[in-house]
Amino acid sequence: MKGVPYFKRVFILSKTYCMKYRYFHLQVLLTFIFLIFSNFLWAQPSNDDCSTPTSISLGLDSISCVPIRGDTRGTIDATQVTDSPTVCSGSWFTDDVWFSVETGEDIPPFGITIEVRLDTTSGTELIEQGMAIYKDCDSESIPIDCFSDNPGVRTMQIPTICIEANSNYLIRIWSAPGPRDNEGTFSICAYETPEGPTPPPINTDPEPRVIYEENFDEGFNGWISVAESTTPHPHPDSMDVRIDNHWVWSENACIRAFNGGANCLHDFGPCIQNGAIGIPAGFYSSFIPPCHNCGPFLDPVEAHVISPPIDLSNEECVMLTWIEAGRFLNGGDISNLGPFVQYSLDNGEAWLNPSDAIGTPDVAENYGVNYVVNAPATREFKRTIPLLGAEGNPNVRIRFGFESDFYFWIIDDVKIIASTISDANALDNTFTRATINPMSIHMIDPYDFAIDISNLACEDLTNLNANMTIVNSAGDEVHNVDLEYGTLPSDSIVRNIPFSSPFTPDAIADEYNATYTVTADRDDDSSNNIRSFQASVVDEMQFRKEDGITTGQISPNINSGVFWGVTGDPAPTESFNWEIGNIFFAPNDRTSDGELFRFNEINFQLGNPEDIVGDSLVVSVYKIEDHNFDNIIFKDDQSEITKLGEGQYNVTGLEDGLISVALNPVGIQNPLIIERNTHYIAAIENTTNVIRTAIMSFAVDNSYDYTDALENTRLNANGDLTKIRYGNAYAISKQNYFRIGPGDPEVQTSGNFPEINTPIIRLGYEVTPSNSTIDINKNIQVELSPNPTATHITVDLSIKQATDMDISIVDLSGSIIVNKSFNAVTELREDFNLNALTSGVYFVHINTKNGVQTRKFVLNR
Repeated sequence: MKGVPYFKRVFILSKTYCMKYRYFHLQVLLTFIFLIFSNFLWAQPSNDDCSTPTSISLGLDSISCVPIRGDTRGTIDATQVTDSPTVCSGSWFTDDVWFSVETGEDIPPFGITIEVRLDTTSGTELIEQGMAIYKDCDSESIPIDCFSDNPGVRTMQIPTICIEANSNYLIRIWSAPGPRDNEGTFSICAYETPEGPTPPPINTDPEPRVIYEENFDEGFNGWISVAESTTPHPHPDSMDVRIDNHWVWSENACIRAFNGGANCLHDFGPCIQNGAIGIPAGFYSSFIPPCHNCGPFLDPVEAHVISPPIDLSNEECVMLTWIEAGRFLNGGDISNLGPFVQYSLDNGEAWLNPSDAIGTPDVAENYGVNYVVNAPATREFKRTIPLLGAEGNPNVRIRFGFESDFYFWIIDDVKIIASTISDANALDNTFTRATINPMSIHMIDPYDFAIDISNLACEDLTNLNANMTIVNSAGDEVHNVDLEYGTLPSDSIVRNIPFSSPFTPDAIADEYNATYTVTADRDDDSSNNIRSFQASVVDEMQFRKEDGITTGQISPNINSGVFWGVTGDPAPTESFNWEIGNIFFAPNDRTSDGELFRFNEINFQLGNPEDIVGDSLVVSVYKIEDHNFDNIIFKDDQSEITKLGEGQYNVTGLEDGLISVALNPVGIQNPLIIERNTHYIAAIENTTNVIRTAIMSFAVDNSYDYTDALENTRLNANGDLTKIRYGNAYAISKQNYFRIGPGDPEVQTSGNFPEINTPIIRLGYEVTPSNSTIDINKNIQVELSPNPTATHITVDLSIKQATDMDISIVDLSGSIIVNKSFNAVTELREDFNLNALTSGVYFVHINTKNGVQTRKFVLNR
């Protein structure tokens, strides 16, 4: 059939096949034909390879640049291309295409911006895109910048430091957030980056005297690497200069990433000639270049890098500083979470932890900064720690150690500097403040105070004192109190010692500035002696702990199967039902005129309404009492939790900002009267029983960190539950309990929701309407039967002392439908005919001189 068009040939062959075999295996044939046809549905793009990029003109700005159309459909699988540059994606770059932009004689003063534009109305556009920029097409090229899963990000810059005149730069685009399933079209253009904001002023403070310095510009320069891992880990010699196992040197401070890309110490690291040493732990553990599935996983990396001997014989007090980038997961016996630093006074025979005051070897508190498990990577972070006891010694060695299986650690600019002899340090973010902010004028709660102070210098601090001073918005001093510590030894820290006098603001709207000031007989560095925070009292009728500034989202972890039977990519096997709430303490129950408060609404903000369209949410307010101090409240434990009110809300997917839901009373208390000195949970539960991959998340606001304030109330409660303040409450529906604070680390919900994350969930209240009644009589025993009912309700009651009373039937609006009066009652059984009423929820109110008992019943015809 030479000369016959391709698709006509396919048709003729298929027709011949069917006639000959009488439609035998027709389904197989049709599948074969479909596969042949699909290969020609989209032609392979001409820019499918980095050697044949599509050229983009460089515009003067985003308005004048000329967009070029691109298409990732029909590309070959890029993970199978062995000579392609590395990329920051394990497998999502399978459908990549390439573009290039050329510079002229004049380099743009602020760099070049690459911008992808998506038209969501086209029907063929990408959902999201990944992007990487390179200087050349070499297989070992490290991208100048790269991202793969960054929703909504459409631009990437080539900074001036990376740009050379008359040069080509390659741009790689692929579909995200997944391989191939989101492939499609897009537009791309390039233009000169506009001038950015004015950089901050350069620090002009005098630099401390440097005793020892190593910047690794030329290599390890006398530092040695010592490996403790039992399993050898291969490494490509072409990327990094490697000695022994596993620390490496890189001339541009970038090391191999476990997913086939690179981690760099500096922004745009490949463009900076700045040597550094590092340990690519994730690469050693997975060793898949490029990482398609990131496995197999080998033993954790265990290795040290050790300095040459350093002479400190003429020094009185020294500090170690360095610059680092890193990300850490798991750990070893010494470091728990990955990295650590030690020093030796005997030329490496024995190794010491730098400072007891900063918690070594507990890396969660090492060096005053957390090395958090699996947190986002840091970059160019400066660390400073004391080397107490190293002064006066001629054979000091430093070693950086890493014991973990992911991800990396890069070290540069190691220095030993002359330090202060005496230094009181008021530790930032560790001082107690209000347990709720802003505070309502109707719910004034005292501010308690405590501050952590460290002495990381070489001598004891004497006559150490901390002062707390508060001024209002008018500049008037409204609180001043001292806490005398006496002597604080060198290399030590004091934590959570409360001030004797709390501060109770007036019940008027105002702004306050609170300042801690630390003093001692001698303090060579006073720059770290003052810490301040702001607080406010506002005229509003709601409980809240945030300013409404969304800083992220919060939801349980579904990927690791911690809460539900789901791991990785497999489809879920159960619905992701859970409940979240803020805990509020009510120190007051009424206005200054004696009118009672009641709850009336809950306001909240969803994090992903578009993912849970149609879901039914139950909004509830609970009264709680944690009698056994275990921070667990079982939802069916009536001695510790009572649901007072609830409402319902159906998600539309269009929610933007706060959602308000009215509360209706449930149970025995009506109408949602607030009790003083009582804890309440304002919570939202997803009750939709649908199996899917999306889970409800909530917007969070990190304006205020309550961690230390909450911890302080627990430590100083002395068994008094009314003194404790709680943060948030979380309940996985199938577990049927709320976790309301820290507890046993083996309990699943602990640790998943740190108290620094404040969900945007508020609890509103109002003055009790005049027709409302109060549940204050605790001596009446009441039973209603039958309930639900169709025709009548029988009230059985007994009371300890003979009392006159009225018994009323009341509807949801508070209207009295029928009322009966009784005198000197101790025992009573009374029937009420309901034939005149329609179906619905009603209440029985038993009014006495001491108050009211309320019971709910359902009329169902």
